[in-house]
Amino acid sequence: MFKHAIYCATLSLVVILPMSANANENTTSSSDQPKTMPYGDNPNIFRVLTYKTGQSISRLGHSMQRGADKSSEKISEKWQETKAFGTEQSQVAKEKTSEAKTYTEQKWQQTKDAVVGKNGGTVPIEQGNLSQSSTGQPTAAPASAAPASAISPTTSAAPLPESANP
Repeated sequence: MFKHAIYCATLSLVVILPMSANANENTTSSSDQPKTMPYGDNPNIFRVLTYKTGQSISRLGHSMQRGADKSSEKISEKWQETKAFGTEQSQVAKEKTSEAKTYTEQKWQQTKDAVVGKNGGTVPIEQGNLSQSSTGQPTAAPASAAPASAISPTTSAAPLPESANP
C-alpha cells in the first residue's frame, strides 16, 4: 500500500513539475539565440531530473502501447483461428454422430431381425395330427401363423434315448 502511494506521488510530481516549469519559462526561438535546453540554461538539478524522468516515462509508455497493439493483433488472429477450428471440429463431430446413429440403427435392426424374424414377429409353425403312427409319414398340415410365445411342443414318434429313461 505504501509503495503505491509513493509511486503515485512520484508520478504526479514527474508530470506536474515539468508543466509548471515550462509555464514559467519564456523561451523565444530565433536564429540569433543559441539553442537552449528544455529545462533552461542553468537549471536546478531537480528540474533536470524531473525532465529526464518524464521523458523516460513517456518513452516507456509509447513502447508499452506498441507492445499492446502488437499483442492485440496476435491475440485477435489466434481467436479467429480458434473459432474457425472449433467450427470445423463441430462439423466433424456432427458427421461422426450421424454415422454412429446410422450404424447403431442398422445393428439394432439386424439384431431384432435375428431374434424375432423378418416377418414382423410371427414364425410359421407346422402342426401335425397327434394320432399319426410312428411308422407313417406325417402329412403336412397347413402352416398357420402364430406368435412366437404361442409355440407348443410337438410329440416326437422317435423313442427316447436310453439315458432319458429312468
